[in-house]
Amino acid sequence: MKINKKVLCTMIMTGAVMMCTNIANAAGIGYIELSKVLKNYTYAQQISTEVKNKDIEIQKFMTEANQKINNAKSPVEKKNLEQKYSAEFKAKLTAFQDYQVDKQKEVENNIINAVKLVAKEQKLDAVFTSGVLLYGGVDISGNVVLKLNSLKK
Repeated sequence: MKINKKVLCTMIMTGAVMMCTNIANAAGIGYIELSKVLKNYTYAQQISTEVKNKDIEIQKFMTEANQKINNAKSPVEKKNLEQKYSAEFKAKLTAFQDYQVDKQKEVENNIINAVKLVAKEQKLDAVFTSGVLLYGGVDISGNVVLKLNSLKK
């Protein structure tokens, strides 16, 4: 089957024009500076502080447990204390890690939802993080922070 060169060129040009038309109809591209959003998102800062405080509590627990173990009067008492505090530490650590992961997911979901709302309001087709976008786009970081801080959590 032989394809006529004129027909092929016409098909290619038609495709190129259609692609350009689609690009021209695009509402726009936005981007966020994630570090700026996290720094100014009140709830994310609150969670960060809570995580740091819980980490300090675990460290304090370990210090106190080690002191009690070292002050044990007999090898049997020392072994019992080690087992007791080891189990408590594992439970505290697991709870802390679960809390940290849950809160991180919550903050991420809140940011994603705020980005979607702002993108819809500004009629943006796509939103990227600033590190991904090399050129162009509209910075919506400030609007996302305002949206996040105006919503509960």
